Amino acid sequence: MSVSAVIAPTAARARRAAGALGPVHGDLLPRTIEGFLEDRGAGLSVVVAPDAESIDASLAFLRDVRRRILWPPPSARLRDAIAGLRDEHVAAKHHDRQHGSLSAFLLEGDVTKARARRALERHDVSRDWIVEDVRRVRLDAAAHARVAGAGVRWFALHPVEVVALAGETGLARARRKWVGLVPPGTPLWTLRE
Repeated sequence: MSVSAVIAPTAARARRAAGALGPVHGDLLPRTIEGFLEDRGAGLSVVVAPDAESIDASLAFLRDVRRRILWPPPSARLRDAIAGLRDEHVAAKHHDRQHGSLSAFLLEGDVTKARARRALERHDVSRDWIVEDVRRVRLDAAAHARVAGAGVRWFALHPVEVVALAGETGLARARRKWVGLVPPGTPLWTLRE
């Protein structure tokens, strides 16, 4: 599986982690959350490298990554319906254990503050919003908070995949604190301290 980027709290941390992982995993783009969200050219398979100094800062960063980047895909039923509307190939039927709404609001293209505000003003629109990719959402932190406060749940047709967490041994010792903040089974790649 090829990894495209290393996402870290600071550009310096991202560069250090990308440099440490590069000899084994190839050229990795060092990115902050904001840098990743602005870079539509980067792939969607990433390594997340939390803060090296503090477990509390690492946990806060992982919560931010989860909120801003790690959006689940919509249910298989909704994905299939969207594929039909977009004249895309629909994969063979598979068992879908996801529960939830059978309706959602599809937002193709960029989601700006104005577009989000207009959608929130419509009372006939589902609060389950599906975008193509998290990088199409152009909302600052305050706008994200307003949308979340209105009950919106985000889904991505092309979700970001966390290949691994990269960190020092202190992060490994705190596994039970962060394991619920990343997808199940995410490995920890240890960086040299």
